[in-house]
Amino acid sequence: MVLRLENELGVPQDLEWATSAGRLFALQTRPITTLPPDAVFDEGIAGTAVTIWDNSNIVESYSGVTTPLTFSHVNHAYREVYFQTCRLLGVPQSVIEEHDSTFLNMLGLIRGRIYYNLLNWYRLLSLFPLLGKSGSFMETMMGVKQSLEVDLQPLFDSLVDEAPDYGLLKRVGLVVRLAVHMLGGARANELFLSRVDRVCRPMEEANLANLSLPQQVDLYHQLLDGALKHWKAPIVNDTRCMIAFGTLKTLTEKWIARDGADEAASLQNDLLCGSGDLKSTEPMRLLLEIAEEIDGDPEVRRRLLEEAPEEFWRSLQGGFAPHLKERFESYIAEYGYRCVDELKLETLDYHDRPHMVVASVQGYVRHGVPPSEEIEARKREIREDAEAIVRERLNSIRSAYYFSILRWTRRAVGDRERLRFERTRTFGVVRQIFRGVGSNLAALGALEREDDVFYLTIEEIIAFTDGRATTLELSKLSEIRRSEYEEYRSSAAPPNRFLTRGAVGATLRHPGLLQSLDLLKDRGSNDPNVLQGTSCCPGVVEARVRVAHSFEDTEGLDGEILVTERTDPGWVPAFPACSGLIIERGSLLSHSAVVARELGIPTVVGVEGDPLKKLENGQMVRLDAGKGEVRII
Repeated sequence: MVLRLENELGVPQDLEWATSAGRLFALQTRPITTLPPDAVFDEGIAGTAVTIWDNSNIVESYSGVTTPLTFSHVNHAYREVYFQTCRLLGVPQSVIEEHDSTFLNMLGLIRGRIYYNLLNWYRLLSLFPLLGKSGSFMETMMGVKQSLEVDLQPLFDSLVDEAPDYGLLKRVGLVVRLAVHMLGGARANELFLSRVDRVCRPMEEANLANLSLPQQVDLYHQLLDGALKHWKAPIVNDTRCMIAFGTLKTLTEKWIARDGADEAASLQNDLLCGSGDLKSTEPMRLLLEIAEEIDGDPEVRRRLLEEAPEEFWRSLQGGFAPHLKERFESYIAEYGYRCVDELKLETLDYHDRPHMVVASVQGYVRHGVPPSEEIEARKREIREDAEAIVRERLNSIRSAYYFSILRWTRRAVGDRERLRFERTRTFGVVRQIFRGVGSNLAALGALEREDDVFYLTIEEIIAFTDGRATTLELSKLSEIRRSEYEEYRSSAAPPNRFLTRGAVGATLRHPGLLQSLDLLKDRGSNDPNVLQGTSCCPGVVEARVRVAHSFEDTEGLDGEILVTERTDPGWVPAFPACSGLIIERGSLLSHSAVVARELGIPTVVGVEGDPLKKLENGQMVRLDAGKGEVRII
């Protein structure tokens, strides 16, 4: 009946029907007007090329809707950095040029959200000898939530056929070159840090808002030329971290674990617990020192707890506690860019909202945190117990080799966090440049508001400045995009992994169709009171949960288990005030996992079963982080 109605009326129908005495009755029918045009499914029009999109791991840096300005900078940065890396590791120039479209399409902007173009990541990996066969290493690094589905495997197998066919001498040369970079790096890291500081520090000390629009654009080019085009060290170190972590995982599973992959993962996490002085934990340590200082001064403590953060900051600017004012300002100068959503140019950081630093310290003083000696003792105990298991189960030769790989992995993880801070720093400088650009464009009448600049792309701004703009109506353009992105924010997020065929934009225009393309199946427990995830740092905690949809929801955290979709470095100040972490998104090498291990906080990431909806504030749970299990009590 439905098909007959569709044929007779010319469009698909939503039919309301009933049966009576064995007969079928059409009660009413309406045209379905939200379906995509037939051309979306017509291979002759839309095309046939398959693209797999996945936002594992990258959602940690770019959660939710991200503006066009940020995406245009990030997309350019990915292309430039990986182009350099291929040259550094000896991939022939001819091969690099053949894959130019791959470098350009590492990422996608999916209804305002940044995703990996997964096939292109594997395609890029296949350019390197050895790594092309190590998809599992990359999945661990990127936090791909599940291994590839069987029915999609042929797509990835075909990439092996596409991989360059290097001759023996070239293959050996590439492997040797890769090995040199993987085993070294200390000197390259220091040169990189020195270069970034040399480029960024003058820009950080200048008042960028006072520059003219052409000067600001020139400054952006200087940042690209001086820093971004010399970004080899962090990418080499990311690759080193991927290989080291993957090698350690393989050895742990083959040589040590007796009860399968779960025991291996738990043991590996324990071995990496508190493995070094991570740059990621430095801001938290400094805030704890400030909190301890305030705790020892009754008058300052009283005013801090009685006044709102904005009010207390004004008191400091008015002359109250000048030494404390100096400590806060020193922290902002050093770590002012390290905030929630720190890699989004539209974010307000601590330079824009200095009172937020006061809010973090208020929480520490009000609720207290475990002494640093306690944290250190717990980390040491976890690490030493795991090392004892390794020594017990390996002979002296294997043990020596295993511990050398362990030391290499610990160093790689620490270096990765240290170098990643410089990424935050450069993004902070770019943010200040384009805030100045927004102010100048508004003064020139090209934009209605300063923050409309975030709805333009960087190329559009440069073209406007240089006289190559295809439209001068930047204000209208930004308004159209602002409206479109508001719709993205208010609608359901696309699936975490999905597949499109043909022209991607044709599918993205229809959110209902997009939801039907989900490739991930929930692996959650059959028990409605149990959630399962990946163990990152062991420990058993029974406590109430604090469900945080944003960082503001962590205010007043006092020993609860923190539940959130994802974290980035800006969340670290909240970590010492919680007894455990349940993170929906992330991998064993994601930021929350690395920092949680460093602090010895029981943590589970990659939790299935929609924990933010299933768990409620104040609910009692038992977190067995060693097993990756969350049980509602």
